[in-house]
Amino acid sequence: MKTHRPFLLLFALAMLATLGCGQKSPLAPTQTGLKGGSAAVRQAVRAAAIPGHIEGAIGPGALYSIDVPANWNGDLVLYAHGYTTVQEPVGLPQGGFPGIRDQMLSRGFAIATTSYSSNGFAEAEGARQVHQLRGLFTSRVQAPARTFLVGSSLGALISVDLLQTYADQYAGALSVSGPLGGTQAEFQYVGDVRLLYDLLMPCPLPGTFAEVPAIPLPQNYIVGCILQNQQQFGILVSTRREGGFPVAGNNGNELVTSVVSTIGFQWYGMGDGIDRAHGHMVYDNHDALYVSSVLPPQVLAGINAGIARYTATPDAESFLRQHYEPSGVLERPLLTIHAERDRLVPWGHEQLLLDRVTAAGSLGNLSQSHYARFGHTEAFSAADVGAAFDALVAWTNTGVKPASPVPLGP
Repeated sequence: MKTHRPFLLLFALAMLATLGCGQKSPLAPTQTGLKGGSAAVRQAVRAAAIPGHIEGAIGPGALYSIDVPANWNGDLVLYAHGYTTVQEPVGLPQGGFPGIRDQMLSRGFAIATTSYSSNGFAEAEGARQVHQLRGLFTSRVQAPARTFLVGSSLGALISVDLLQTYADQYAGALSVSGPLGGTQAEFQYVGDVRLLYDLLMPCPLPGTFAEVPAIPLPQNYIVGCILQNQQQFGILVSTRREGGFPVAGNNGNELVTSVVSTIGFQWYGMGDGIDRAHGHMVYDNHDALYVSSVLPPQVLAGINAGIARYTATPDAESFLRQHYEPSGVLERPLLTIHAERDRLVPWGHEQLLLDRVTAAGSLGNLSQSHYARFGHTEAFSAADVGAAFDALVAWTNTGVKPASPVPLGP
């Protein structure tokens, strides 16, 4: 059996400082400090003599910001950020957001964003609070001519939720690395990787699959285990559930990064998912068959006999359907960009979305682009997002769906 031999593994760990998508770095300085809802402030922003920056709070417990460029074209972008671990404080999106904000402002678009009232898998809160931004923008600035949605990772799922629910209020949406095959598919993938690690790697993690201790993920311990047990690691990355997603990577370095990232999401996110489902198990593999194109039948038989089995409860499955499983019905343009070797949200989500959109008869409103890149949202620069957004706007202006893949930034 051919196994993947990891190289430069410690270099890969530099990519793992943030396992989710809510990276933390200081926001760029505000440009004018315009605050308050007075007529004078609103007139100053509308007059577009100077850029405007407004911050405030959306109850309960969410923060928002609005930026309007000097050359405002009258359109608004609502940005939905990605997953942030529950251990971090609620705050405005940072990470790659300042670059995306600047891309939109440079094109003449106003942009508004919000934290969610809680961190974790806050799809319901995020959808509610992002949707509120348009009304806030109207009251603090003026009604936009058109409103677009841009979402990264979990924020992409939120954006599609809003596009489907309020099609009359949004002109179109851009998804960056979104789990658009649905919440259940992502939880199944993440849980499978963790359970395969538990079965195959002789380095047990603290706690249990469902009850993770409140300590940081022991990344160095996991990587050390992989280095010392490369044959077992080769079996892990060669295995997936039938119909499920493979671990992303075309070399050892990428495969290690993907596995540690995915275990990290399970480590920080599975308990949050269970809590949101009122303490019920959201992961299900009770009848899953684990397969491989390279492993011998006796090895697969051992995996299927030995892997721990869990059954999701009806209440938990209802939670997953509500938060969130795209229906595939699209009345407005949706453009997606995704790395083919996404370390956290496998590219296979795009095929699941395509199947649903095709079944719903909405292919005319879906444009998907994938790229031979490795990484999650960090696989795309702010300039890439800006270029993809240009393609979305051109599509809404002309009615002509862009060819795939859309050209990205330099």
